[in-house]
Amino acid sequence: MAYQNVGTPRFYIDLPIYVNSMGGQFETESDKSLFTLNPTLPKTAKFSTSVGGLDGLILEFDEEISNLCYSDNSYIALLNFNLSNFSFRIKSTSNNVLNSYPAGMYGEGGEPVVVYNKGFSVFTHKGFSSSAVEFYKNILIINSLKIDVPDTNNPIGGTQIFELDIGCISFGSYYDMPHSPELNMSMKIINDGFKSIQTGGGSHLKETIYNGAPMWQRADGTEVPPWTVGEPTAVGRRVGRRSWSLNFNHLNKQDLLSSNYMSNNYLENTSGYYSSDLNIHNNEGVREFYHNVNNDNSFTAQVLNKIGNGQRFIFQPDNTNNNPDQFAICQLNKNGLTINQVSDGVYNISLNITEVW
Repeated sequence: MAYQNVGTPRFYIDLPIYVNSMGGQFETESDKSLFTLNPTLPKTAKFSTSVGGLDGLILEFDEEISNLCYSDNSYIALLNFNLSNFSFRIKSTSNNVLNSYPAGMYGEGGEPVVVYNKGFSVFTHKGFSSSAVEFYKNILIINSLKIDVPDTNNPIGGTQIFELDIGCISFGSYYDMPHSPELNMSMKIINDGFKSIQTGGGSHLKETIYNGAPMWQRADGTEVPPWTVGEPTAVGRRVGRRSWSLNFNHLNKQDLLSSNYMSNNYLENTSGYYSSDLNIHNNEGVREFYHNVNNDNSFTAQVLNKIGNGQRFIFQPDNTNNNPDQFAICQLNKNGLTINQVSDGVYNISLNITEVW
């Protein structure tokens, strides 16, 4: 789909923002403001020799927080970087395939991913399964990084510290809705960036507060429209604030609701659950939920529970359209989710999402 049409939406749930909202902490050699999903101003990300002699970005979590990091579908987004023709590797313990867009190429088995254009890139990694926990626990977010300097083609690595100017780094899990929304969905362009009054003489006076999402400033002071890849070729940019009202009908309870809303796997009653939700081996004395609220692959566990208190996330209205103008930093509106049961185990939901900055 195209032309800002909504297909099957994708939610990119930012892990550092969720961790901070839960009272956790992570340690990094880089500026912590890198991990706030605010790419407007450039900041410095430092890379150096890390765990096991690997070059990379070091992120350490509290032990309790590491248990929040499970995801079958993971991503890393680099937003507002002012460097082109560089390569790096994002390598998990399982060496699964990396996908990159809109600026990049595929890399398999830990091969370098090449980014040709300055701006932003989103890299998805599918199929971590149980190794996803190890991927984060072992602090291997970007565990092997090689920068090829465009002028000298001389890689910087070893024990040196490399500094990259970038607006922000976002990483965590992504969630695709089970299907596209109903036809009664709507997208609004909210132009609330001005005030106007009518004087006693009938004249209209207007004060412009903002035109839309703020420009992204690069390290050299250049300002470009948000989500620009490469260089802008015109002075115009999109104005207003996007807002989506989405309705999804006939969602299965297993897709929508978590089988277990606790942080452990304790099980008392088994009635009414799918067998895939239960881990029962009577001959071994095992009787527990297979999932908990952290690793259940449902909408409420992977999305609502992590953005329900105003946490920022990246929204892609159509997960098959990777053009730069299809991405937005958003929040779920207050009272923005309604769930209605329409039959046994079947639900309709509506949610309202608004672009923020």
